[in-house]
Amino acid sequence: MAPPPIFLPISATGPGKATILSVSLLQVVAVSPVFIFENIKRRQEEEQRNQQKTAEVQLQTDSFIQAKLPDFWASLIECAEADVKRANDTLPNVECALRSKTETSIWLQRKSALPLKGLRLVLNLRGHAINVLLDSEADSMGNPAGTARVEIPVSLITETGRHGSHQALSFWYEGKEYRKAAPLCQALLTFLYAD
Repeated sequence: MAPPPIFLPISATGPGKATILSVSLLQVVAVSPVFIFENIKRRQEEEQRNQQKTAEVQLQTDSFIQAKLPDFWASLIECAEADVKRANDTLPNVECALRSKTETSIWLQRKSALPLKGLRLVLNLRGHAINVLLDSEADSMGNPAGTARVEIPVSLITETGRHGSHQALSFWYEGKEYRKAAPLCQALLTFLYAD
């Protein structure tokens, strides 16, 4: 059954006069309204599936980071403690100390050679980041010269190699990517050692 005709004014030939042309809906629109609504519904369902897939991937990413970040953090802290001990033994005029350490934070301080400096690292497991506070004191009285706050975001990458691919954590600090704790630790501790 053909759709009912619609009437469109084509032109006006005088006051109050218009030529009306009867046109079938199929001539004006090549698709039926049912097709249009089905198409809209199909697009909405596709968008919903895409959103669901994105949410699933994000959940997997979050779960992986939540599982791996504490181990990376433990390695980072271990490296920091060992590096500070090594620096105290080998660098003249630099005496660093571990001021405090908790499960999710560490505070290191250079207590000799002005300016005094402090490095605080805080694990932000929910935010998938390591928060860094770089404290600098201008003199031995502890007058602050300033504190810089930096967030090192954690992301998930896929590494491919001879034995296939695997997922790993990636950290960006001062424009460089770090995937291992020791190099990131060394980059962070250069703040304490530099004059």
